[in-house]
Amino acid sequence: MKPFAAVQALLKYNSQESRYEFCGSCFRLWAEDYYLTARHCINGSIPKTIKVLNCLDDNLFIECIAIHEHPTADIAVLQVKDNIPQEFQRFKLSKKEYTLGTYVHCFGLLHDWMLNPNHEIAPGRVVGGIIQRDFIHNDGLYVSLSLEFSAPIPIGMSGGPAFYAHKDDTVLGMAIGTIKSSVVVHQHTEYEDDRVKEKEKISEITRYGVILRLLKFKDWLESILPTPEQIE
Repeated sequence: MKPFAAVQALLKYNSQESRYEFCGSCFRLWAEDYYLTARHCINGSIPKTIKVLNCLDDNLFIECIAIHEHPTADIAVLQVKDNIPQEFQRFKLSKKEYTLGTYVHCFGLLHDWMLNPNHEIAPGRVVGGIIQRDFIHNDGLYVSLSLEFSAPIPIGMSGGPAFYAHKDDTVLGMAIGTIKSSVVVHQHTEYEDDRVKEKEKISEITRYGVILRLLKFKDWLESILPTPEQIE
């Protein structure tokens, strides 16, 4: 798979600035005119305020005509007009669930790239790591069946695919965020007359990526995306 042919930047209209701004990443599965992204990237937007960037021509955009948001999880499907370049690629959805220790790559666009007026830095990034555990990710807005990824996921990569390191055309999840965990590595308390005089605590903070488990949402996806039989 060619990263920039398989993953696109997502743009959202900023009415205060009167312009479209980068808001995340997106990619396709089996259906030609449907993109997947993280629900928090579009945040309740209406279709006409969302566009997919055509990386082959910065002056052309892929128009969004419908948005389907999952009722509880951090995933959304965008239906777009059929003017997608033939060079753009699609992922296969893994038929098998993950196993712990599986090597996975995440790919997405970077927020910093769009802030650079000359686009002088690399627009995307690959982040590699392993699957550490499965858990239910609840960020207060969305509740998603997820996987814990050994590396943090940078801003902008949300909505991008998580695919097998040894099979880069097969996706098992979607990057949706980063969580942190702290461990106390040193603690010291000094007392004077049974009262605390001085207290010191040093913690080590580790950050992990969060990957939504796409196979768990296969039925929901199939209720929206045309099946291969319908496409043919």
